[in-house]
Amino acid sequence: MVLKELPLNLPPVRGIIVAKPSTPLSHVNILAKGWGIPNVYIKDADKLFKDKDTYVWQFEANLTDYKWTPVDGEILEKEFVEPNVEAPANLEVKKIARLGEMRAKSSIAYGAKAANLGELMNRRIPNTIVPDGFGIPYFYYDKFMEDNGFNEIIADLMYDNDFVHNPRVRRQKLKEFRETIQNGKMDEALKAEILKKWKTQLGGKAVFVRSSSNAEDLPDFSGAGLYTTVKNVKEADEIIEGVKTVWASLWNFDAYEARVRNFVNQSSVQMGVFVQVGVNMDAGGVMITKDPFDPENKGAIYIAAVWGHNDPITKNAFIPEQVLFNPKSNAIQVLTLSQQKDILEFDEKSDLKVSDKKLERRVLSDANVRSLAKTAARIKRIFGNKKEQDVEWGIMDGKIFLL
Repeated sequence: MVLKELPLNLPPVRGIIVAKPSTPLSHVNILAKGWGIPNVYIKDADKLFKDKDTYVWQFEANLTDYKWTPVDGEILEKEFVEPNVEAPANLEVKKIARLGEMRAKSSIAYGAKAANLGELMNRRIPNTIVPDGFGIPYFYYDKFMEDNGFNEIIADLMYDNDFVHNPRVRRQKLKEFRETIQNGKMDEALKAEILKKWKTQLGGKAVFVRSSSNAEDLPDFSGAGLYTTVKNVKEADEIIEGVKTVWASLWNFDAYEARVRNFVNQSSVQMGVFVQVGVNMDAGGVMITKDPFDPENKGAIYIAAVWGHNDPITKNAFIPEQVLFNPKSNAIQVLTLSQQKDILEFDEKSDLKVSDKKLERRVLSDANVRSLAKTAARIKRIFGNKKEQDVEWGIMDGKIFLL
C-alpha cells in the first residue's frame, strides 16, 4: 500500500511505502515494526508508482535504491496462500485457579498472560512481586457464549458481505456485538465462585480484571494492548460486569483486525480472565528484551515508562519516557522523555483519576533502569531464552511489581 499521509492504524497489508518522511518513533513505524510489516519511505511515491496500481509486484528496497519485479501466476499461487492459524485451547478445565497454582503450561486453559504470571510467582524473582490473583479458564467464556447463543451471531457476521468488506460497518457491528455480550446472562454458580475467591483469597481488595486470551501470545503475534482491562474494581457487581467486559473485548475492532492481519481463525479464539490485586503505581510501563530499532544490538532491554499508572502506555496515549539499556557496556541511553501532562492514580470509588502530584523530568533513575533490565533478563531466562519477552510492570515504594 502506498500512503500519501501517515495513518493512525494499519489495515492488513503485505507492505507499506510512505510518501512522507517520518521518524523511527512515528506511529506508523512503531505499528509496522510491531506487526512485522515491511515499510519504506520514498519521496513522492504516490506519484511515482501510480502505474503499478492493481498489479502484484515484488518490491525490494535498501538505503539508497529500490527495484520492482513483476510476479507471475505460478509464484502467486505458491507465495500468496493465506495460512490458517488456529489458537489452541483446552475447554475441559473448569477450575478457577490461584495464580500460584498455574505454571507456563497452564496457558492452554487459562491463557499465556495468567499462566506466565503464575510461573513467575512460583520462580520468586528477587526484589520483585507478582500481585496475587486467580484465573477463570476458557471453559466459562465458551459456555457463556454457547448458553446465550452468541456464537451464532459472530458466525453470521463473518458471512455478512458488508461486515467482511466494509471497516465502518465492521466497527459498528462489533460494537453492537460487545454490548450484546455485556447484556448476556452469566451462570449464577460461576458468579458465586468468582466473588467467593475475591473475598476469601484476595480479601475483597481492589482488583484489576484482565484479559488472558488464547489469541494473545501466538508465534509471531503478541496481541499486546488489544483487549480490555477493567481497572481498580472494588464492588462485587462491578467484578461480574468486569468479567463480561473482558470477554466482550475479544471482539474489540482492533483485536479483530489484528487477528485478520495475522490469519488467526476467528472461530478458534477464546478469552480467559484473571482477577489480580491492583497496584497504585508511583511509575509504570512496559519493557521488552530486545532493541526494537536495531536487531543486531543483542541483549539490549528497551523500557517505556510514565509517572503514575502505566495505563497511558498500553493505550498509546502519548510518547512515554523511552530508555535503552545495553548490558555489554552497562550503558543507559534515554531516547525520549515522557510527554505526559497528567499522572494517573487509583480513584477512591473505582477506575483511575488524575493525581495532583507534580511531574518531574525523569521517570526512572539509573538504578531503576538497571533493576528493571536485570528483572527482564531473568524473566527471559526463565522462559528458555529462546523468545523475546514483553513485560508490563509497575514500581511502588521502590519495589517492582510484575503485571
